[in-house]
Amino acid sequence: MTTNRSRLSQLWHTAQDLEMKIGGAIAISAATALLIMIGIPTAEDVFGNWNNIEKQERAQAGVTLLQTIATSIGGIAVFWNIVLARRQMAIAHRQTELAQDQMEIIREQIINDRFSTAVEQLGNNQLAVRVGAIYALARLAKDSPRDHWTIMEMLAFFLREQCPCPEGSTGRRLPSHVPKDVQAAVLVLGQRNLELDPEESHLHLNHNDLRGVSFAKGDFRNAYFYDSNLSGANFYGANLQGTNFFKADLSYANLKGCRLDGAILNKANLRTVKGLTVDQVKMAEKWEKAIYSEDFRVQLGLSATALSDLTHPVARVATERE
Repeated sequence: MTTNRSRLSQLWHTAQDLEMKIGGAIAISAATALLIMIGIPTAEDVFGNWNNIEKQERAQAGVTLLQTIATSIGGIAVFWNIVLARRQMAIAHRQTELAQDQMEIIREQIINDRFSTAVEQLGNNQLAVRVGAIYALARLAKDSPRDHWTIMEMLAFFLREQCPCPEGSTGRRLPSHVPKDVQAAVLVLGQRNLELDPEESHLHLNHNDLRGVSFAKGDFRNAYFYDSNLSGANFYGANLQGTNFFKADLSYANLKGCRLDGAILNKANLRTVKGLTVDQVKMAEKWEKAIYSEDFRVQLGLSATALSDLTHPVARVATERE
């Protein structure tokens, strides 16, 4: 980077010197042309007819010649001043560009340092440090749009590491409280700027144990919750368009007011879900293959509980609870 900038600077100075030489050549050429076209003919006219000019008019002829020469020199000076002024403007513009480039280098270094520090703090044993790191990354995602998606992926990875969903976790009791760092990470993910998400990108929150977590009013469009335990989670007013809930356990989750347009509900456990309406469900995809209570199946116009529902592990647990 430094070598390239040095080469560019050398090229720029070479161009400026060349411009000065060309300007000087043009100025000399202009002076010569003025003298040839105006000065010399005027001088020849004056001196050639000097003896024929009345004495009282000779002074006026001399003044005319001097005015012609002065005008030529003045024109050359004006032209040269224009060349110099243009060069000064170019120098000032280049200095501004170099200062901006330097500021951008410093800014990038600061952003890299902030990112490295926050990522390191995510692995700290102290809860307060981890929560601070999460909000530091959230601020950084706003300050540096280029790093926005990388930060979101980092927070999703943090959740997968902190909240894995082990085998046989379905049906476990809700935790007495949700860890503050987990809730903070979910909050930041739900407030991300989706316009900065790359095309065909997804938040991967698969195989996560996110029981009791609040996703309320968050934007989780196109997120993947494949085979995650979302028991008791609060999705009130959340945007879940295109979200993948394949095999997810949503027992006792609150889905009131959330948008499910295009969401995938294949084999999701919705038997004891709260706040769900028929209209919401039918905006989703593969909703016929989800697991519902028998009463809700009737409202959806589905047949009696399928055998596959009764043999599904989350369905068996929900039935035992009832």
